[in-house]
Amino acid sequence: MRRSTSFCLGLLALTATPAYAKPALAESGAGREIVVRYSGPPECSSARAFIVRVAPRLPSVRLVEHGQTVGLDVVLAEEDSGVSAELVIHLESGGTSSRSILASSCDEATEAIAFVAAVALDPGAAEPVVVQSAEDDVVREPNTVSGASSGAPAEPAGGERHRGRSRGEGSGSVGLLGVGAAVGFGVAPEAMIGPDVSLGWSVRRPGAWSPGLVVGAQYLLSGGYQQPAGVASFQQGLGRLELCPSRLGAGALSFSPCVGLGGGWVQSQGTETDEPAQVTRPYFDTRLAGYLQLGLGRQSALVLSGYAAVPWIRDSYQFDAAVFHQTAVVTGGLALSIGARLW
Repeated sequence: MRRSTSFCLGLLALTATPAYAKPALAESGAGREIVVRYSGPPECSSARAFIVRVAPRLPSVRLVEHGQTVGLDVVLAEEDSGVSAELVIHLESGGTSSRSILASSCDEATEAIAFVAAVALDPGAAEPVVVQSAEDDVVREPNTVSGASSGAPAEPAGGERHRGRSRGEGSGSVGLLGVGAAVGFGVAPEAMIGPDVSLGWSVRRPGAWSPGLVVGAQYLLSGGYQQPAGVASFQQGLGRLELCPSRLGAGALSFSPCVGLGGGWVQSQGTETDEPAQVTRPYFDTRLAGYLQLGLGRQSALVLSGYAAVPWIRDSYQFDAAVFHQTAVVTGGLALSIGARLW
């Protein structure tokens, strides 16, 4: 029967193993070679980075990167809420024991899991954990540390890690408030620019069905479009509601395709002309949009968004008999914003 135990960082600072978990005991194993295997994004950490941090804390234990019999597995994974790190110890008796933590960055995760390993493998402990070494001839199939001696159930690997996460992570969704700048094309003869605000909700985990919702607004301006008969300026107030059914992610980067509606008003004003005038017209469109998000830690993100839209009304603009602009068949825009996580 396979079972596993998981311990949080705070607990390991006091003791390497709980009272009910009795790993196989032997001599401390000082001087033996222990092979470290790293799994995770190459740019996040490595077996070498882990060894460099552990070595000063365990001078009597020799950690190496290569060998047939793996003694320690270090597994790092980038998540929306930070970087998770898990240490799997392959015991000489044939079982395994795991420890897990959650940190805000790859560097912090590597440092924290190195500290966990140093405490767990301290050969000077009263009951040292004996790891299978590079000299072992048989690679044993991983099992679990038995807790039958006291009848206490062992927890699944990573259990403490999940309990240690924030309340917002347990909710399974993320709220992001974004503020930035936008540029719009096609409504006016020239590009219009202005501020952009948005409020987005999305499911935490990427996937083909990871629904999200974005509500946003823009105020765009374009002034000084010179014509022989006058100067035209434009303003647009635009709101949007977009549904994003999927989310594709790789590490801190994610992309969400969306479909939605836009609505608001467009104001045009003619000056330096014989008959100055100002006209305000409604504006509505159906749109396809996309959001490319780069996580900047646990509480913020950089978001680049864009859309292409089909206007419901195509207004024409003129000073005299000649039309100098008509709303484009397809309009569009881009926005760049900084998002702050609300939950």
